[in-house]
Amino acid sequence: MRRREFLFAGAAIVTKPGVHYGFPRVVRAANGDLLLFYRIGNSHAYDHSSVAMRRSTDEGASWEAERVLFTDPDPARSAHNPVAIVTATGRVILWVSRFRFTPLPHKREAGAWAWSDDHGASWTPFRTFDGDGSRSSYYMTDVIRTQDGLLGCMATFPPSGIGNCYAVLWHSADGVKWAVRADLTAPAANRGDEVALLETGAGEILCLLRTRRAGGVYPKGLSVFASKDGGRTWKEGENLYGQLGVTLQRPFLTRLSSQAVLLTGRDVDRKEVVAYVSRDNAQTFGEKRVMDSYAKDGAYTSCVVLKNGDVLVVYYADRAGELASLRVERMRVAGAI
Repeated sequence: MRRREFLFAGAAIVTKPGVHYGFPRVVRAANGDLLLFYRIGNSHAYDHSSVAMRRSTDEGASWEAERVLFTDPDPARSAHNPVAIVTATGRVILWVSRFRFTPLPHKREAGAWAWSDDHGASWTPFRTFDGDGSRSSYYMTDVIRTQDGLLGCMATFPPSGIGNCYAVLWHSADGVKWAVRADLTAPAANRGDEVALLETGAGEILCLLRTRRAGGVYPKGLSVFASKDGGRTWKEGENLYGQLGVTLQRPFLTRLSSQAVLLTGRDVDRKEVVAYVSRDNAQTFGEKRVMDSYAKDGAYTSCVVLKNGDVLVVYYADRAGELASLRVERMRVAGAI
């Protein structure tokens, strides 16, 4: 195992008794600032909630005051799962999923999006991302910049928002107009869920899919899919359980160099926040690091590479007297930069 240095662990960014802070997403704006998006509520998902943003101008050493960007006008619906990307032109795009938690049955309704052209200072009004009545495009689970634009994967449901989930790839050349590029999984298979995306070469995309199957019984590991044509067609590979030894949920991939890649996420069986390193461009992963643990809810991660080569890992975890708080670890992976 190669030497790694972990500079500090578990430091709280946002914490308050009786408040559940979760689902962080951090990106670097074109002006160099770090923008951190997250959900504010009082449960994992079953409450009327908001999505907020904090800014750091000093590489995550401190964070400016919280700004609430979106609160669902429907008190029976939760604002959930913020996911952001910064385009080549500097536009910051933010997606938010909308979960109807009452009355039963729960519904995954079409998600909303907005954007900022001034590094997060001001935002357009939120609007529905996909108005196609034949489906409910609920949750943009990851989106990346590629050589031909932007590629994102949406957890998608029937129009009712109830039933099987499937994963749909969306593409945009400019971040303005979006179109379906492919179905990663079939609706009948009920295998749609959160993914991590990574461009591994010219036109080559890796997709790690959180395992899911019909009936709510989740198999061990992490499903692997690969595309050699920019996400138009996909081939499923070997499950990563043999390499990781965990059932990894909400995977997140961060490129450190041409060959080094960081994989972070939630070990659902042990209730731990974990990280792995690949030295061969995401072909294999090892060097496991347990960053933290949680009791009931936590461990979704998001990462950004800092200017000095360190990696800022933001996640959420519950502690004594807390529902959940946003926490951070600053990591240095030896030989990766």
